[in-house]
This record gives sequence, structure tokens and C-alpha cells, in this order.
Amino acid sequence: MPRPAHRRSATVAAAPAGAPRRQRRARGLRIQPDAVGTGPRRTAMPDDIVFDGGSEADRREIMSALDAYLSANAAYDWQRLAQIWSHDPTNVFFNMNGHTYVGLAHWTRLWKYYRERVDTGWWEPYDIKVLVRTDMALVTCHRRPARRWKGPESERLTYDADRPSFISRSTMVMVKEPGGWKTVHAHFSQASREPRPGDI
Repeated sequence: MPRPAHRRSATVAAAPAGAPRRQRRARGLRIQPDAVGTGPRRTAMPDDIVFDGGSEADRREIMSALDAYLSANAAYDWQRLAQIWSHDPTNVFFNMNGHTYVGLAHWTRLWKYYRERVDTGWWEPYDIKVLVRTDMALVTCHRRPARRWKGPESERLTYDADRPSFISRSTMVMVKEPGGWKTVHAHFSQASREPRPGDI
């Protein structure tokens, strides 16, 4: 019998032996906030994270890596980012500004540019879902951004125009390396405010 698509109640036979099957709420999971330092933030991580696979230890470490990224992003802290992102120079990252960045050094240059021109803060995550298979994890969520342009008007691009609040969509792929779970790909985009086709 085929596995139902997008069914939160579906179980996963591929989960490691002894690992809890998929669960909707992970209230008992202790997440170490911002494992690599302390940064500006507004709210704690939500407690209704949906997990599919992975040991309790892997889940904690993956969520700590996500928390650390959000804290680094809240201050454009590229030194902190270097502790949680893979250093493979071929990794591809899709920024919400619509452009592609290759490797940590490329993304770091972007953050250095933004730090002088954009005020930001804690991008509140919600609807977090984590899929773990062996040494790879897929982490998706929505985020409520905090962002305001402060740079010269002559450098402001369309993406940086003042606008009403919006929702960010986030997809991150992490791989378990000798130093822990590291992000190897990220794709950030803005959720549409337009009507859904066919109201679907």
C-alpha cells in the first residue's frame, strides 16, 4: 500500500532502531538555545516541531543548529555562521533577494554588505518540520522577518523597498559532519500574498 503524501500521522519504517517514530509535537525535546553563542532574539523556538526520523540526540543537535543560524542571522554574525555552515566552497545557497550564492565566503560577503545597510533581528520560526535520514536532514519552516533598510537611498534595490510585513519560507539541508550538523544548502523565499490558484 503506497505511503500517503503529506500525512502527519504516517509512520516511517526507515527510522533508526530505537528512535521514536514520527511525532507531531516534541514538547519533551530539550533544545540547547544558540549552541555557539548568544545573539539578539525575540522569542523561544516553538515547541510543536514535527519530526520524521532521527535519534533524540540528532534532533536536539539539528534544532540547535537551526537556532544558532537564526541567532547569527539576527546580527549578520558571519563568524558565528562559519561554525554551523559547511565550508565546502561548492555549496549552493539561494537568498531571499532572488540571487544565488556559492560557498560560505560568498554568503559572508553578502552579510558584510547587509550589516552596514540593513537593521534586522530575530526571524521568528514556526511550522517547523524536520526530516532525518541517516546523516542528512531537511528542515523547513516559515519565518516572521524583522528587517529595515538603513543604507544610502542610492543603494536601495527593489528587494530592499519599504513594504508591509511578510512571511519568509525557509528550506535548509544539513549533513552530519565530524564537527556536527552543518548546513550545506539553504533556499529562502517570500510567501505570496496573492490569491491561491483555484483556492487550493
